[in-house]
Amino acid sequence: MFETSPCHTSLESYWYFDPTVGGTELPAWFIPSGAGYQKAAFLVGARGDDVSPLVLPFHYFWRTLGPSEWVCGPDLAYRKGSVIHPFAISVAEVFGLNRNVAEVGFEVKRRLNGQILIKVGPRLSGTGGMGQCGGCPWSDLSILGVDGDSNLITLLSLRKQIDGDSISSQDFSISPDWSRVVEYDAAGEDGERMWSSVAYCLRSGRYEQCGTEKKGVKPPYPPHFKQLREIYENN
Repeated sequence: MFETSPCHTSLESYWYFDPTVGGTELPAWFIPSGAGYQKAAFLVGARGDDVSPLVLPFHYFWRTLGPSEWVCGPDLAYRKGSVIHPFAISVAEVFGLNRNVAEVGFEVKRRLNGQILIKVGPRLSGTGGMGQCGGCPWSDLSILGVDGDSNLITLLSLRKQIDGDSISSQDFSISPDWSRVVEYDAAGEDGERMWSSVAYCLRSGRYEQCGTEKKGVKPPYPPHFKQLREIYENN
């Protein structure tokens, strides 16, 4: 008998490749790779009117919170002992992206008050959009929480397009206990490049804006988004 994760995740996933069929649940497949959890899987589906099927690889993943306690993805679920709480959302749905890139920045933490936090990002992604900035990347950072009734709630969701005009570069800093998140944006003003920052603090179980800086701001080093920083500094 094969299993995909400690949360007994079902062998199926959603087809996000084509917006016309986005959200369609399809059976997943895997090639047995010996004992243990079968992390690597794939979907076979159609893209619009294309005759040839497409194969979309993805993988299952999880993080350990404690003895016999896990948070699993890409279909988010929480397990403690023999009790499993599946959530009606996937890591990919947090950003609306394909599963094969959903693990980037996926981490979990338990606060001193017992609250469970799930971080997804920071990460950069492309959307394959249309128009003048169809190829411009998007930055994403989300922090979710599990409340006392094992319900999933969004505590912080930051998403911006790096269009090279209003925002030329971006980065984030996150305190070790995740109680403070700072977003750094680089933009031009009167021909002068400069950084600004917005801070968000975790208070009473929620993040709220707790400070802004517009002058003399220095982004974190080393950067989360190394390629963005290199492009910005070399232009």
